[in-house]
Parts: sequence; structure tokens; C-alpha cells
Amino acid sequence: MSTRPEHFFNVPDSDLDRLARRLHEAVLPDQTPGPDWSRGIPTRVLERLRRRWIERYDWRQYERALNREQHSFYTSVSGPLHYVCRDGDIAIDAPQLDHAALARVGRMIREIHDASVNVPLSGGNDDDVLIPAPHVDLFCHNDLAPWNLVLGDRWVFIDWDSAGPSSRIWDLAYAAQSFTLNDASENPDIAAV
Repeated sequence: MSTRPEHFFNVPDSDLDRLARRLHEAVLPDQTPGPDWSRGIPTRVLERLRRRWIERYDWRQYERALNREQHSFYTSVSGPLHYVCRDGDIAIDAPQLDHAALARVGRMIREIHDASVNVPLSGGNDDDVLIPAPHVDLFCHNDLAPWNLVLGDRWVFIDWDSAGPSSRIWDLAYAAQSFTLNDASENPDIAAV
């Protein structure tokens, strides 16, 4: 493993210009029949993403931020892997979180939920999530747990592969049980206090 070269990301202006042209020229298909998300990403979501890239996305800003991160490289049997590292510990391996830390986790979850309010949903259960929630109302992480929280200068939830339609209460209940009942040997009545 080795660290990144200086300015690892340096996309040529010509590539960004070509991307901008392609975004302007893109013709999206009509929405496929069936409930939202049942046949892929809804066209209206793709259109909103396309408009954001055209009107508000500043690649150079994100490129600078990516170049400030620690980059690592690993070569495996299947080939080279490049990834961005964040210094920090996974919460499950850190000392037990105190009340202030748990309150911080709660605020993070609230921010995640508030940020996903406008993500369109079909309004029903989604077969693609591992544990479907009743009364789906929000696009959620669905695995907010100590094994997916990186602690450090900035706390970050990782591992979004379970994200999908769910509900605030379902996401919060999962987080509450996983952050407060970490010790399987602890009496649940005592751990709940």
C-alpha cells in the first residue's frame, strides 16, 4: 500500500467541457410503467440529477476536496484498487459512546433523514431492502449502526449498500437498538437504561 501522488485527481478541462455538452444534449426516456423505483431510477430523479450537474455542480471544488484526502492503493489478484481513506475508528471498536456522543449520532441521523425528504418514493414497501418497513415514507440508510460509523475529526456513516425506502421510525429503532445494546452479555433491561 502506498499514499497518493500530489493532486491525484486532475480532470482536463476538455473532459469537463465534453461532459457538459453531453448533459445538455441528453434525452431521457419516458418513465417506464410500474411503481417508482421498481424498474430502476425514475426519470424525474435522473432529470433532477442532470439539471444539478448542469446548473450547480462545481467539479473543481470537489476535485480539490478529494485531493486533500488521503489516497491509498492496494494491488490484489484481481488488479489494483484505489480508495480514499479517512482517519478514524469504527465506533464498534471504540470505547462505549457516552450520552453526548449518542446525542451527536442522533443529530447526524436527523440530518440524514432531513436531507432525504425530497427523494421520491413509490409509497409502498420495496422488495430490494433487506428488512422492509411498514408505512414507507423516506429514503433511509437502513443500517445506522456502530459498525458503520467512522469516528474521527469528522464522523461519517459508511456502507450505504442497504439504503432504500423505509421510514424514520424504522431507521431510528434500528439505530437505537444497535447503538445501545452493543454488549450481548449485558442484561437488556440494564442496557436500556
